[in-house]
Amino acid sequence: MLETIDSEAYPDDQYQTNTEESSDDILLIGMIVGGVTIIFCGIGIYGAVKYNKCLVAFVGIWYCVMAIFNGIAMNWVGLILTASSAYPHFALFDEMKKGTITPDNYINEKHSCCCMQKNAGR
Repeated sequence: MLETIDSEAYPDDQYQTNTEESSDDILLIGMIVGGVTIIFCGIGIYGAVKYNKCLVAFVGIWYCVMAIFNGIAMNWVGLILTASSAYPHFALFDEMKKGTITPDNYINEKHSCCCMQKNAGR
């Protein structure tokens, strides 16, 4: 019933080499995905500054894709972080689509930011 593993068929050095190559590949993929994510962050900031709703939605979709991959990998912290990063992008997209936030009326909406001082005009 129980099979013994032939130690000569799986030498430790070969296993260690294969494991190191595998972890190097995973590290490379992680670095590439991280770099692409940084680029998408820049695109999102640019889209928000220029009131470009397509760029903002595009980055929101990127975060959703990353959340799906994190869910598949069972990386629950990554799933929560990427999903929570997607929400503000879609909320901003929705506000820009409705016309609530535009370059012309931003000064009217600026007061709704929690970091603005209450007595700024006095």
